[in-house]
Amino acid sequence: MSELGNIRIADEVVKTIAAKAAVDVEGVYKLAGGVVDEVSKMLGKKRPTNGVKVEVGEVECSIEVY
Repeated sequence: MSELGNIRIADEVVKTIAAKAAVDVEGVYKLAGGVVDEVSKMLGKKRPTNGVKVEVGEVECSIEVY
């Protein structure tokens, strides 16, 4: 911890940025989703972060895009 404090970025924020960046790549049609994404789609809820798995640590971040 620094003298000025810490900044914590929520996992959902990182997921949203990664998903938007992935769909902007030429040749990417859509991101894959799992069961939760299919149920959300049936209920009419949009999940722009489907197909993105994020693990945010203290120093690094791991992002998997499907």
